[in-house]
Amino acid sequence: MLLLFLLPTTFLLPPGAWSGDIIGGKEAQPHSRPYMAVVGTENNINSAHCDEEGSGEAPNLVILGAHNLSQEERTQQRITVQRKIPHENFNPETLENDIMLLKLKSRAKLTSAVKPIPLPPANFLLQPEAECSVAGWGKTGVHRLRFPDKLQEVALKMADKKQCERLCESFNWTSMLCMGNSKTKQSSFKGDSGGPLVCNGVAQGIMSHGTNSGLPPAAYRRISAFIPWLRKMGRE
Repeated sequence: MLLLFLLPTTFLLPPGAWSGDIIGGKEAQPHSRPYMAVVGTENNINSAHCDEEGSGEAPNLVILGAHNLSQEERTQQRITVQRKIPHENFNPETLENDIMLLKLKSRAKLTSAVKPIPLPPANFLLQPEAECSVAGWGKTGVHRLRFPDKLQEVALKMADKKQCERLCESFNWTSMLCMGNSKTKQSSFKGDSGGPLVCNGVAQGIMSHGTNSGLPPAAYRRISAFIPWLRKMGRE
């Protein structure tokens, strides 16, 4: 499970659906995305899923500063989850308000491999021509059985309106983003949850859901729509 590193003790991810796997991308430069985190359990850190996905084991561990999950890198920090804060209006059927905060038992130590990422202003609207990217440790192909050890990344652009409406009839344009082009076959895919969509160095979205075929576009939760909620929950 992947999630977005927001603050030294607080993380953001979807409580349901799937996300984070990279199709048609490449290996990221080690530690070039210091906001990335891996979430799982003591027994399974690479492929744990959120509670609603029926994994039977709730995430209780976060790894920061990772690039190669098959190694115990000196840059890695392992911190236990203290509290999960799902959005109070999350709808598992429509995936509305598909967002959750994790608070950790101890503060992360900020280093060159562990850093937060800026968030957008409240209700900021991403322009259609924006250059964005997403990263994750998920499968690199629909039929691949193994997860890659090293962080993968892929560049994405906003999808056109027709593609997005085919993805979801009730697509909510105020709280969601639709990314990827079906002709390029570059996308995030099934497996881990919470892959961050980064545009010009700002975290604009969190991977929410897509198609079973792995073809783009895919839906991302628009972070700017949840800034007031994040501020409120962060104070509690």
